[in-house]
Amino acid sequence: MKVSANSLPIVPREVIKAIGLAIELARQEKNWSQSNLAKRLGVSRQKLSRLEKGDPRIDVGTMVTAAWLLNIPLIQGLDFTETKTKNFLTLLIDVLKEQVKTKRSLREKPDYEDF
Repeated sequence: MKVSANSLPIVPREVIKAIGLAIELARQEKNWSQSNLAKRLGVSRQKLSRLEKGDPRIDVGTMVTAAWLLNIPLIQGLDFTETKTKNFLTLLIDVLKEQVKTKRSLREKPDYEDF
């Protein structure tokens, strides 16, 4: 399953966009440029820009590290008893499992159709 901005249901898509916006605003509040934060994260400025725009293809580690560097609490305030939050977490786990499965299958069986 290929993940794109439009393939995710509305709740996860909005959460990812909200995290990206929070990262952008916190970065600006610290007067850090995108290049400065990207260097601290060990990623390109373009990747940071995609993260701030809410691109769901950005890895969770980069998102969490950016939030940590900027002192943004990602989990604080989440009510894990709410059905929507449980559904979101279940969906997130399923997407991550599918990504791992896809990466493993790509390593095992190269696709030569594009050559």
